[in-house]
Amino acid sequence: MSIAEERLAEAKAMAEKGNHQLSEEMSNEYEKQIENTIKTGNSISDSAQRGDIQGIIANTTTKHQLILERVRNDLPKPAQEAINDSLKASSRDREKSLKSMGDTNPVKAAKIRF
Repeated sequence: MSIAEERLAEAKAMAEKGNHQLSEEMSNEYEKQIENTIKTGNSISDSAQRGDIQGIIANTTTKHQLILERVRNDLPKPAQEAINDSLKASSRDREKSLKSMGDTNPVKAAKIRF
């Protein structure tokens, strides 16, 4: 998760500086890192631990989305598009982790979702 958070911070910084291409690249790297974390979490054989990992991913990506939404509104239109890409990726990955978590702990997944 720490590498994903670094990529997200880099995407945000590049968008703020007007480097939209690099922001998009960092957004793509962020998504790859989150997907790798989800895959790693899904490979854990202990269902309780797997559910805990997926919960951490869901909570962390929710925080990422809140940060991105605050930043997006202060940026010019082209930079907002790069942030929107990161938001979409974060939302997709949050849902993936919640779906996986729902397989082992549906009550906890529902609490995080709502």
